[in-house]
Amino acid sequence: MPEFVTLTQQTATLKESFNRFDTVLKEIFFKLEDALSRLYEEDLSLNKKFDIVIDAEYILVAARAKILVELSSIQSVLSSSTTSSGIEKLFKDRYSTIISMCQRVNELREDFSVVQRSMWARNNGRL
Repeated sequence: MPEFVTLTQQTATLKESFNRFDTVLKEIFFKLEDALSRLYEEDLSLNKKFDIVIDAEYILVAARAKILVELSSIQSVLSSSTTSSGIEKLFKDRYSTIISMCQRVNELREDFSVVQRSMWARNNGRL
């Protein structure tokens, strides 16, 4: 006899999966924070600070890639015609969370771009 999985069990499993993803992403953001904390060191040249920002941007790229994979997975579930309404609601809520996260990461990416444009202008005699 096949074993049936209840909606409660499915929900718990999905929430656990979301939590695992969030934990991995949090660790990436801790790495990013740690990399950027070096900016507070005294006596750093602007070039060294710029190198730190560039190094940190590689970490941000990894975070963005993870977020996009998660977003793609959610969209795949939401486009499925076999998703139950309870599970669909859970994924719609998750979708909103991930979209918000994308927006915050894009804002941070824009902060990095400002630093890069400023450094470019400085190096090319425009500041």
